[in-house]
Amino acid sequence: MLAVKEVLEKDLKNRMAVSFVRGEKRGKIQDAKNMLKKNIDIDLIEEITGLKREEFI
Repeated sequence: MLAVKEVLEKDLKNRMAVSFVRGEKRGKIQDAKNMLKKNIDIDLIEEITGLKREEFI
C-alpha cells in the first residue's frame, strides 16, 4: 500500500511540473504576441522570450 502511495505522489508531482512548464510557455507565447502588436522586431522578440518565430506567429 505504501508503494502505491509513493507512486501516486511521484506521478502527481510530475504532472504538476509539466503543467507549470506548459503554463509558463503559454505565457511567453502570449507575451510575444503582445510584443508583435506593439511592432517590436521579431528577432528581438525571439531573443527576449527564447521562442522561435514559428511558435508565436
